[in-house]
Amino acid sequence: SARSKWPMLLFMCTDDPCPKVRAAAVAVVAKLFQADSLRRWPVPLEPLGEGHGGTVRATAFTPLTQMLTGTIRTFHEVLLRSLTSTFQSDVLCGLEGLRTCLACVPYSKLKPGLLGEVSQALVPLLGRIREDKASEVFGRPSTAAVLDVTAAALSRLEPRDSIGDMNPRDKLCSELCRTAVGVLQMLAGEAGEEDSPQRTEKKGPDATSTARSLMDALTVMAGVSSAQPDTIGALRELSEIVVAHKMKTVRNAGMTMTKTWLSRLQPSAGAYDPALLTMAMEVGQNVGQPAAVRVAGLATAVAALRLPGGQQYWDGGAGEALLSALCAILAEDHGFQVRIGAGSALASIAQSVALEPGTPHCTRIIAALLKGCQDPGLDVRNGVLMSLGDLASWCPGTPADAGDAAAAAAAGTIAA
Repeated sequence: SARSKWPMLLFMCTDDPCPKVRAAAVAVVAKLFQADSLRRWPVPLEPLGEGHGGTVRATAFTPLTQMLTGTIRTFHEVLLRSLTSTFQSDVLCGLEGLRTCLACVPYSKLKPGLLGEVSQALVPLLGRIREDKASEVFGRPSTAAVLDVTAAALSRLEPRDSIGDMNPRDKLCSELCRTAVGVLQMLAGEAGEEDSPQRTEKKGPDATSTARSLMDALTVMAGVSSAQPDTIGALRELSEIVVAHKMKTVRNAGMTMTKTWLSRLQPSAGAYDPALLTMAMEVGQNVGQPAAVRVAGLATAVAALRLPGGQQYWDGGAGEALLSALCAILAEDHGFQVRIGAGSALASIAQSVALEPGTPHCTRIIAALLKGCQDPGLDVRNGVLMSLGDLASWCPGTPADAGDAAAAAAAGTIAA
């Protein structure tokens, strides 16, 4: 067979009868791929087409780049073959090897398509997780590994990796969304009514690891997915699930995921949902939440205003309520990170709803930020000053007296 001509180490990855030997062979090859010289390879490993390096010239010897390319492609073939194995150990080895490749291989120096093949191989595994609902049939470690590799693949996929008319990133995002709903339901059932230390200990480290891997994958997806109506609808549904989830791990990462996809929205994407802003502000004002989660909630509330209809909702009375809440947090909250987040959110409002200089809301935001420049915390003063700079760039007509006051506050901060 063709595999008989492979180098011995690669041949052992698939054909050795002992699972432990196959796993060891995969680990050794993966270790070789972690070399910095491969990760930072300076020139194309393959001719990328007429506009990117021309064609291969015949030589009297085998070039180093050709040997490297052959090893990379053969190892990918080995790993993708492992994903179809009926042995869980082979699947885990294949996933671990793919995670190394996705972190180290310079795919931009290869002909396009290899990442598309990896994406296609992950889709059936995500479907298998959904069908088994991450049960013992498939194995919890494999579930977390599939999600980790999916996150890594999404972060590396580019339009050049499309196969025919199919965009592999969109396909992978769609499959991940469907799988996430089932896994979140399973995790909620295991968390019980309360996410107490006793329940956390009972559900064990595997559930927590699965939750972390899932939320990492969803956050990456939120940052790279296209703004198609179907995708936005799926992300909105997932946001509602994760922010109210019973597991603290999911809740903490859920607001960051929501902020990520909302901040990338274009004005043409989706329709405004007032419940999204309300949900985000409840998280931002909840002193029982970690500071990072509260800051993400405040940023999400402002980013939600970018959706079509957000301007009308703001003008209809939401603006006054949101401003009052953010000003109160900036002036009174005990968490310095949350105060910094409130200042940043106040400045971002000018960009989200296109505030005009001199309007009551704009004047109120400037006054709140200037008051924040006198905060006893040095980090808060620094953060608020940066927010004032952002406000000036988004709202060029910011009054000159605000700039003078900010300069005076900056001088005081530098002196301190």
